[in-house]
Amino acid sequence: VTIKASWQGLSVTAPLTVSPATITALEVTPSAPVVAVGVWLKLDAVAVYSDGSTQQVSGLASWQSSAPAVAAVDNTPGGNGKGLVQTLGPGETTVTATWAGTSGSTVITVEQIGLIELQVTPFGPTLPVGYTTPFQATALFKDFTVQDLTPQVSWTSKTPAVASVSSAFGSKGMVTPLKPGKAVIVATWQGKSGQTAVTVTAAALESIAITPASATMKVQASLPLQAVGTFVGGLELNLTPYVTWMSESPPIVSVSNAWGSKGVAKALAKGQTAVIALRDGVEAKAAVVVE
Repeated sequence: VTIKASWQGLSVTAPLTVSPATITALEVTPSAPVVAVGVWLKLDAVAVYSDGSTQQVSGLASWQSSAPAVAAVDNTPGGNGKGLVQTLGPGETTVTATWAGTSGSTVITVEQIGLIELQVTPFGPTLPVGYTTPFQATALFKDFTVQDLTPQVSWTSKTPAVASVSSAFGSKGMVTPLKPGKAVIVATWQGKSGQTAVTVTAAALESIAITPASATMKVQASLPLQAVGTFVGGLELNLTPYVTWMSESPPIVSVSNAWGSKGVAKALAKGQTAVIALRDGVEAKAAVVVE
């Protein structure tokens, strides 16, 4: 079948093939994790089919914890948090996902583990004004395990006029450089804090380079592209999520601008074209041949 999307006189189509394959297993990951009390853990459910293909079904599955007092799992219909586990007390629980009549599970061990350090990354970055960047808070526990606590910590900026940071659900840790200067971004969790210093520059973007600069692809193949920007003064920054991606011939190659897949090129038909990365009036091109 061909799917067509239209908006304000523009349209795009994409072929969709429906397979007769049947589901053979439901895999829940991570497998048998050991985590500390008081953290959140995102579980994923992936359906495996008889033709070897897979499908992410975390948001479609029904989730259940065998010991909710140890760890509770979000099963809110239509919610974005399905499969999100909150650890509440020491012990073990089996979290099960069920979809299309098939179930899969993982055993979670929850322990009372002390926190050694809370790291905030990237370490000491330099960011141009307007380039909002995701920061991450990582906990290092006394058993030497690590856990991403970005959505759990409280985020603050010591100089919010220079660089602000979001502590709102869904955008936690997103730092927005506002004007030249220095700011310290702080993450706090259970009385422990970590921080990193941010230097904000007003340097203008000089050039963009796409990697790879040229590529040969097979029809239906995908290729992640990267855009690196050079600013006045020599600062280099990965601009892949910041640029607008375009193709000179979308029927041959299309490039995603969607969050989470920005810069991923998909070969749709034989031919050759150029892929473009554009930001602040500066652009770069990469040649793509589809065989």
